[in-house]
Amino acid sequence: MLRHGLRVSVAILTFTIGMGLVWALGLVPRLETALVDRFFAVDSNIGPLSPEFVDPVEEATQVYRLVIQQKFQSEESRLIVLNPVTAGCGFYEDETIQARMGQSQPFLEWARENIPEAESQTLDDYMVKNKTTGQLTFANLGMNYAMFSQSDFPRDDVYDFWSRFDQKYPHSSGLISFSNVGFNIHHTQAFVYGGYMCGGLCGAGYYFLLQKVNGRWQIISEQNLWVS
Repeated sequence: MLRHGLRVSVAILTFTIGMGLVWALGLVPRLETALVDRFFAVDSNIGPLSPEFVDPVEEATQVYRLVIQQKFQSEESRLIVLNPVTAGCGFYEDETIQARMGQSQPFLEWARENIPEAESQTLDDYMVKNKTTGQLTFANLGMNYAMFSQSDFPRDDVYDFWSRFDQKYPHSSGLISFSNVGFNIHHTQAFVYGGYMCGGLCGAGYYFLLQKVNGRWQIISEQNLWVS
């Protein structure tokens, strides 16, 4: 009788251990899955992460250089003269100027209508970076340039400005101004305002949309905003 009871106890213990192992072995994969889901979950609604180690100053420099070379530099130009202060086009971006000039269409609405290739991220970044004026920042342009100095041109001598300008900056292509560059999150698209003046009736201003193709920037769209 004792031996029979011992056999029953061993059977129960063996069954219990076996069920425990099955439960544990079944639980481990579930725990692994839960941990993976908790710490390594991928949201299908999120696009690729922004490229690491992107230098925004170097990216902006490449944009400025390309626009200068393709739009503002002639074969006779030996010197590039840059406005040290950033600025966009107030007629399209500044609500105060728009009201004074009778322009009521908001910039983003105008841009989406006239430059449909521009991404919302790119335009939003452009607007944020150009809410106020600031210092034009760039790295190595790879060309001969000078920063314009307003102190060298008295305000009461405005009618003689361009002759004095040409004397101080001989063989230049005029005075070039840029806004800050707006980028999309992946730094594959850029938007910038650029303009130049080379005399009382010489100059123009543009919005440029650029796309990075095989690691190099290309101008894919431009809007002529004003001409003198």
